[in-house]
Amino acid sequence: MISLAWVRPPASVRYRKPEPAPVDRVTPEGLLADWPVERIAADGGRVAYVACGQVFVWEPASGGPPQRVASLSSTCDSQRESYYTGFGPYALALAGDRLAVGETGGGMSRYWKLFSENLRSRATFSLASGSATNLGPYRAVDGEAVGSGGLLVFSSWKEDHLGGRCCTIVATEQTVRRVDAGACPCPALRTEPGSLVPFDVDDGRIVAGGDNALLVLDAAGKERLTLDVRALAAALWGRGLVVLVRGELRHYDATDARLLHAWPLPDVPSERECSTPRTFRCAGIEGRLMLQDAARGLVTYVLDRRVHVIRLADGVNATIGSGTLARFMDAGIVYADGTRIHLVPFNRLPLP
Repeated sequence: MISLAWVRPPASVRYRKPEPAPVDRVTPEGLLADWPVERIAADGGRVAYVACGQVFVWEPASGGPPQRVASLSSTCDSQRESYYTGFGPYALALAGDRLAVGETGGGMSRYWKLFSENLRSRATFSLASGSATNLGPYRAVDGEAVGSGGLLVFSSWKEDHLGGRCCTIVATEQTVRRVDAGACPCPALRTEPGSLVPFDVDDGRIVAGGDNALLVLDAAGKERLTLDVRALAAALWGRGLVVLVRGELRHYDATDARLLHAWPLPDVPSERECSTPRTFRCAGIEGRLMLQDAARGLVTYVLDRRVHVIRLADGVNATIGSGTLARFMDAGIVYADGTRIHLVPFNRLPLP
């Protein structure tokens, strides 16, 4: 709520009574959060999410409620449209017992901090932090955190004006870093001129996209695969590598780069989820289609606030429901729609 005013309604107006609050806020099919869900991550049997500046972790198999594990600067605005709205989360990743969270705030001058938390010991470690004037290039930025199992990574990058002139800002150098136990400095795995965004982590491997190529790296940074494609987003699972380009979802063999399938998608602006503290850059993303995750031969994406699942073997595409964020976990697919997180088991997905 950003404003309030009194009004005198016509005498003929009759208001309905509010519906009672649900008795069960957590069920086997999902949960009702206290505020709109802004970020979501999943790994194994856990789901992490951010709502109103609070970070929660939910384990559906336990049957219990979500547990609050961290508090950020308070904000309940899940639809930030400019840097004037102040504070908010900008990154969230879950890797086994470790969580990575990015928080940003300020106005014309921005700050950000990226930290990790061990969910068992509840120890918190600083990974990176910084500040800059919002309208100019950020000389050092940290974000784009992704993780799975025992591997958690993020990236650091430098920015400048495109061609040295105002006003388009681009990454001039980007480094993928691995988060080990404790605080940073974190080892650099790969540095490239231009951009190198870590898109996804699976089974000890990282898929990262640059200006001219897509790379699969191991946990030590050794290159396992290179694809000559400029990917908008990508996801890994097992031997599968999924690549999003505008109007198409490509399925490669992650061991030898063979193209296995190419399934058509709507020819609309497409992107990955933004995970940078440069808030107005995220607000400026015009992607109507966002790749979310991949697992068990399935891919999920969001198109115009509708969650879809594609079976890669035959390209069958099904709509799951309304939502803005989606991830796979051991139990199935979880997706967020406003204040609700839904859980659909794999055997109940509407795929023939």
